[in-house]
Amino acid sequence: MTAGNKLFHHIVENDKVGTRILQEMNKMKLPGEVTFMPINRLFSKEINYPETADAIPMISRLTYDNKHEIVMRFIFGKTLICRSLEVATSLARSSHLDCITLDGDQVSHKGSLTGGYFDSRRSRLELHKTHTSLVTEIQEQKEQLDGHHQKLNNFDCGKEFYTAVEMTAGNKLFHHIVENDKVGTRILQEMNKMKLPGEVTFMPINRLFSKEINYPETADAIPMISRLTYDNKHEIVMRFIFGKTLICRSLEVATSLARSSHLDCITLDGDQVSHKGSLTGGYFDSRRSRLELHKTHTSLVTEIQEQKEQLDGHHQKLNDVESQINQIVGEMQRAETKNSKNKDTFDKMKTDIRLLKDELATIERSRQPKERSLVSHESSLNSMESLEESLRNELQQDLLTQLSVSDQQEVDRLNDEIRQLTQKNKEAFSRRMHLEAQKNKLENLLNNNLCRRKDELEAALQEISVEDRRQKLESERQELNVISGRIDDVNEQIKTLDESLESMAKKQREFQIDLEKKKSDERDTIERINEDSKDLEKMTSKQSVLSKKSMESLEESLRNELQQDLLTQLSVSDQQEVDRLNDEIRQLTQKNKEAFSRRMHLEAQKNKLENLLNNNLCRRKDELEAALQEISVEDRRQKLESERQELNVISGRIDDVNEQIKTLDESLESMAKKQREFQIDLEKKKSDERDTIERINEDSKDLEKMTSKQSVLSKKVEECMRKIRELGTLPGDAETKYANLSLKQLYKKLQQCNQELQKYSHVNKKALDQYLDFSEKKEKLLQRKADLDAGHRSIVDLMTALEQRKYEAIQVTFRQVSMFFGEVFKRLVPSGRAHLDMKTEDVANHESQSQNNSGPPTFDNFSGVSIRVSFTGINAEMKDMQQLSGGQKSLVALAFIFAIQKCDPAPFYLFDEIDQALDPQHRKAVADMIHELCKDAQFITTTFRPELLETADKFYGVKFRNRISHIEVVSKDEAQDFVEDDTQHILSLIKQILKPIPI
Repeated sequence: MTAGNKLFHHIVENDKVGTRILQEMNKMKLPGEVTFMPINRLFSKEINYPETADAIPMISRLTYDNKHEIVMRFIFGKTLICRSLEVATSLARSSHLDCITLDGDQVSHKGSLTGGYFDSRRSRLELHKTHTSLVTEIQEQKEQLDGHHQKLNNFDCGKEFYTAVEMTAGNKLFHHIVENDKVGTRILQEMNKMKLPGEVTFMPINRLFSKEINYPETADAIPMISRLTYDNKHEIVMRFIFGKTLICRSLEVATSLARSSHLDCITLDGDQVSHKGSLTGGYFDSRRSRLELHKTHTSLVTEIQEQKEQLDGHHQKLNDVESQINQIVGEMQRAETKNSKNKDTFDKMKTDIRLLKDELATIERSRQPKERSLVSHESSLNSMESLEESLRNELQQDLLTQLSVSDQQEVDRLNDEIRQLTQKNKEAFSRRMHLEAQKNKLENLLNNNLCRRKDELEAALQEISVEDRRQKLESERQELNVISGRIDDVNEQIKTLDESLESMAKKQREFQIDLEKKKSDERDTIERINEDSKDLEKMTSKQSVLSKKSMESLEESLRNELQQDLLTQLSVSDQQEVDRLNDEIRQLTQKNKEAFSRRMHLEAQKNKLENLLNNNLCRRKDELEAALQEISVEDRRQKLESERQELNVISGRIDDVNEQIKTLDESLESMAKKQREFQIDLEKKKSDERDTIERINEDSKDLEKMTSKQSVLSKKVEECMRKIRELGTLPGDAETKYANLSLKQLYKKLQQCNQELQKYSHVNKKALDQYLDFSEKKEKLLQRKADLDAGHRSIVDLMTALEQRKYEAIQVTFRQVSMFFGEVFKRLVPSGRAHLDMKTEDVANHESQSQNNSGPPTFDNFSGVSIRVSFTGINAEMKDMQQLSGGQKSLVALAFIFAIQKCDPAPFYLFDEIDQALDPQHRKAVADMIHELCKDAQFITTTFRPELLETADKFYGVKFRNRISHIEVVSKDEAQDFVEDDTQHILSLIKQILKPIPI
């Protein structure tokens, strides 16, 4: 805190050396700022430090080289380390020495106070922002800071003086001005209590003083205070900081005036010469001027405040618009709710229609399985009949001779009954087939005609619904009301016009009479139009009611038909009647459509005529009003006569339209009458269908009874067949051998045979079947084993082929890399040679197999790659990587990387100081190699050597300013200066002179 920026100042023997160095730096435009302290210009007086236990001299706690004692006393000799801020304030007043606490709170003998919570980890930029926000917050507490004024930088000057003013003020540019030191001490105490981060400096006005200064009269220098514009109440502060500084034309003038006038001098470029002897200067970037930044910051803050006010206004407007939007959205939601209810009703109707269609499709799908089951039953019945016939023949041929008389009679009776039942079954089956054919025909009729007609009628209902008609009629009524209103307005205007023309001649009165008649005719026409509209509304409502009733009755009848499947049971005559009715329905529907289209056409003509009447009257009225003062009475009579004729023509057209509408109403009534008759016929057909269904149901019951009886007989036949199969094939002499035996003798023989069979009960009767089963399994297992063996052989062959391919790929890649490695190394080291070998597991130590050997090992035996190089000649000893130096290893690694790049190129490479350990000739070779390879890839390198710059395409310089790295594009010359190894003479002089201060 005490040393401040002097901690990094450079010590020189005299000011001539510093001046020369600054001039050379300005010529070379070296970035940065450097300050010199000439020893011949420094002096330090003997100081009598106060004897107190609360403070010690800072110089007594420092250890330094004796030859730098004058410098150390000049910087730290006038500073005391105090126990507290109160002690520091009192000692600064009494001893005229600078005082500082261990916490960093500093009190100058000139009056300024510097302090705050100090954290070395925070950057100065962050501390400046913290102090600005902190002081702004403290300024709001007016009751505590009555003596706080503002910061020092609130003054104006020319832009050409910005650099000189900033260098003169230094860090004081942002010090805070307070009325007295008590205010500053109180603020520092509060900051320390709150442990607020950062550092802030105060300048008490009561502690500042400035003497009257006699400035030298010369054309090469002017007082800096004369070029500043500031508030008069801060004059003492401005003279304290800028009053002892002269702005000089050049550095030589500044040096001479600083010696002669004992004033600080500075040039417009920022080179500063202190009257105490120190020189400060360097290249200063005017684009980073703190005063300019402060002006910009102030204007931006003002602009931000204005923008905030505009933003608040926009927010208010936005809130108003949002409220309006919410209101509109509410109305839209209510409309959507109403629309959704209507949509739900429509969806419900569509769902009902879809369910009916699904039910119809289900009935259609169930028809085909029934037909298939019927065919299967027919085939099974035929097979059973053939089986029955064969069994009957067999029974008649072989068994009848062995049955008794009563059994034979029973068999005959059963045969007769079977024949009767078979005949009845055939008749029932034929009748069923006939009925099913009729059913299918009626179903086709229903699906192809009635269902399609139903869909057409539903589509027509959707296109022209009652609601649409009502809406259209309402719109027409509104249009008629508008026309009536317009005609009333015209009448009123004409009446007004008539009153103004009462003073005209008799011919004008006659014209007025004719005009009144025309108005009466117009009113009659309007009344007829209204009456026609009412009649049209009644007719439309009547038609809509009739159409709705007819459609509802038709839809209900179609639903009943779909649910009951009635039409499938109609007879041929009923079907013909249905066809006739369908044709009549189509004709009536066509007539209805034609009448409706004709009606719509007539209504369109009516609307057109009404619009034409309205437009002509309005236009004619305007023309009459415009031309009343210009035309004569005779012209008006002629015009009125022509208008009367036009009105008669229009009235005739309206009468024609009314006649057509009446004709259309009569045709609609006749169509409605025919539709009612069709409805009556349809009801009759439905009753006939119900009678037919009842008859079909009775026949179905009879058919079920016959089917059950047939199933019982089939079970009996199966039982007889099972017994015959169990009996087996009879021997040839069975009929003659056992023909004369009685039933008891036969049963005795059967018992003996069963006893003989019991002797062989322990024999495995399934042995043959098991043998056949196991033999089949054995063959399957052998076949499976053969397949697995073939698969194993193919897998082994594939593994061998893949192993060979891997080996060949490794060998090819290794040969390419080895070849490129030798070529690249030869380019980098012309007198050297390099060799790349493949190492295997069976070779001990460093022996390896060369790439040129035949009979390569298997892929699994490869253990690595070894590199052997020679830098001294072709016949020199080859060395391993462990025997090379650091630079040689770097060169070998680069050669290996370049070889891989030639073998398998990558899109870009990033090298970080690869040439650091290389000598100049090798760096030149590496640069040439990179330039050659950059045609196919991009190389990004960092370097401190000039060789890589010769072939580069673009250059970036990285600079370290204010502990921050900055990167920017530079030219080739700037890059060469940036990395140049051989410094000029003046830079070597700087190295000898610049020495750090050991502390």
